[in-house]
Formats: sequence, C-alpha cells, structure tokens
Amino acid sequence: MASRIGQSLRYSVAASGTIANFLNATNLQYIGLASKLTIWAAAFLAAASDQFSLTWSRGAEFGTLVPAGSPINVDAAGPSQLNDLVGEFLVPAGVNMVLSLIADATVGTHTGVFRFLLES
Repeated sequence: MASRIGQSLRYSVAASGTIANFLNATNLQYIGLASKLTIWAAAFLAAASDQFSLTWSRGAEFGTLVPAGSPINVDAAGPSQLNDLVGEFLVPAGVNMVLSLIADATVGTHTGVFRFLLES
C-alpha cells in the first residue's frame, strides 16, 4: 500500500546564519522506506541569496540529492508547484536526511519555507 506524507517547514535565520540540519527532530529526518521525495522551496526576503544542500547517510554510505550552494528561489508568496520546484529525488530505505541552510549577508532576518512530499 503506497503512502504519501506532505509537510511544510518554515525557517527563520539571521543574516549570515546557518542551520546545520533543518530536518532535525522532524518526521523527515529518518526515512525508513525507499521513497520519492519532491521538494519546493522559497525565501521571502527579496534581496536574499540563501543557499542549501540536502544529503543522506546510511552507515558508511552517503549521497547528495541537492549539492551545497544551491540557491533558494525568492518568492514572497511562498513556494508554488511550478515556479519553486527544487526537484524529485529517489531516496533509499533507512537513511538519515540532512538539510543544511546558509543565509547570505543581506541585512535582516531571513525567512522562507520548504515543502516536502514523500511517497513510498
């Protein structure tokens, strides 16, 4: 039986700040079944050039889904399914997910949102 889980996670970080693992303590941090993961992302600060990466690990195995330095699209309305799609990725079973976020030096608090759809 196939299952689908959708989740939105909002972020807020100071200029030049980082979040080591944005998925820490969420239901997306550990993925037990092989799944398809679809991600949308949007930053709300107009001049921001926030970046992120998404990786997984399983024991001695590691994989990169979104490479470090990938930009987050600026969209004041939040992510939309057409304009702010990051991608669809196949995730192996039994992995720990790490989403690292780096805000650029634009003054102010950087806010945004990631939307996830996990299908297994």
